[in-house]
Amino acid sequence: MKKVSVIMPCYNKAEYVEEAIESVLKQTYNNIEIIVVNDGSTDNSSEVIKSISDRNENIIFFDEKENRGVVWARNFGIAKATGEFILPLDADDTIQPTFIEKAVRILERNSKMVISCKNVFDKDANDNKGLIDTQKIVLGDEIFVCTSMFRKTDFEEVGGYKEIFNKIGCEDFELYVNFISKGYKFYKINERLFNYRRNTNKNRTSIQLSNSFKIKKKIVELYPDLFLNEKNIEILFSSPEYIALLQKKRKKYRKLFNTMLAVSIIEFVVFSALICTKGLLW
Repeated sequence: MKKVSVIMPCYNKAEYVEEAIESVLKQTYNNIEIIVVNDGSTDNSSEVIKSISDRNENIIFFDEKENRGVVWARNFGIAKATGEFILPLDADDTIQPTFIEKAVRILERNSKMVISCKNVFDKDANDNKGLIDTQKIVLGDEIFVCTSMFRKTDFEEVGGYKEIFNKIGCEDFELYVNFISKGYKFYKINERLFNYRRNTNKNRTSIQLSNSFKIKKKIVELYPDLFLNEKNIEILFSSPEYIALLQKKRKKYRKLFNTMLAVSIIEFVVFSALICTKGLLW
């Protein structure tokens, strides 16, 4: 039976972290280690986690005094993991008892990443099922959270979570796009096995919302080949901020395009979007 490492960063989640850990301890799959990283919490998260880890030998607890962010905490936890399969789980979310068993069964076939339909604590989510259209992930039509299972070797191959997204958010979205860029196959279990608690980290959510344009721009810079399709770039950047940017730079990009000068990949991608945006080019 292959080992699964559940990676749980925790920052000021004393109210929820015990419930999150208990949901992993109740799994029907037996070969599990739980790596909890207290990321410099200022509440009593450390005491709560320690009280549980002292009673369970399969819990590995790293009590870090400095807050370095969720990207660092996840990368750190995964680096310490000894399992073949990795499952990130936020300290305020939970999983149903059969999540890991069913995800492992699918990963042992040919998928590279497995997620499930989700329950949202304050409201049911409207999710699809089965094989995922990776094009929808790229365009932001599929909304995901970090809880998905994948191989540690695949995670290492793509370079893990990128530190730059620690400040702007959506590090999990970038990881999915990174996997897609490698041609990895995704699968969504047609059951609600993941319980997502909404809005317990309003600061993180607001950061992601305020940095939406920066996030999308960075994704395009990192994975230009996925966005050379004009329709993709038009949909991704259909925002007032982007329209304003196009208007400001239209002459520059028209000149660069007409003369085919040595421009960066991202500038060429942006110009492709310009072509799609009627009335802004000429």
